[in-house]
Order: sequence, then C-alpha cells, then structure tokens
Amino acid sequence: MWSRGETVTVFRKKERDRPGDAVDGGTDGYVEHHPIENVVIRWLDSQDLTDQRVGSETSVRLSCPSGADVLATDRIRLPDGDMYAVDGKPKRPRSPKSGRQPYVGVMLKAVT
Repeated sequence: MWSRGETVTVFRKKERDRPGDAVDGGTDGYVEHHPIENVVIRWLDSQDLTDQRVGSETSVRLSCPSGADVLATDRIRLPDGDMYAVDGKPKRPRSPKSGRQPYVGVMLKAVT
C-alpha cells in the first residue's frame, strides 16, 4: 500500500476465565498481539481538558493496509513508544464500483 509507512504494534485484551482472572497471567489486561507495517500516521490537534481534569487529549489517525486486524477494544503502540487506545470502531471503506477495500482507518486517543 504505502511503501514508506511506519510499523505500529497492536495490543489486545487478555483472555479471561470465568472468575475474571487473566488466562495468560499478568494484571495489566493487555498483551502484545501483532505488528502492522506500512501504516500512515497523521497527528491531529491536542486540546486541553477543561472539565476539572488536568491534562490534554491527543488524537491520532492511522491509515492501515487493507485487511489489518484492529478491534475497537485494542491498544496501539506507535513507533515513538507511546500507547494509544482505539477510539471507536475501525473504518473499513469499500469501493462501490470494484468492491475493493483500500485501507482500514483507525482513530486513536491518548489522555495525559
């Protein structure tokens, strides 16, 4: 798709047993799942939070190759090492003429 894109890493929620304990151990709730290569990263504006919280909200848009495995519950680590949560359901547009799916669009959000 894009020959000069970057590589991001997808983290997925750990599987849990009936009482709610992580099957594969640990307590952070996420485990490294797989990388996605050739991703275009677009940094969007940051905004200060004004409702009695300290910090800011940063949004990032990813354009991933067609067929990229990303879920609304995933976390994504960008090449700079920062971790972001997927914000909403990943978009998978399809061409009405050819039926081809050119990319997967993913919005990310980090609150600091």
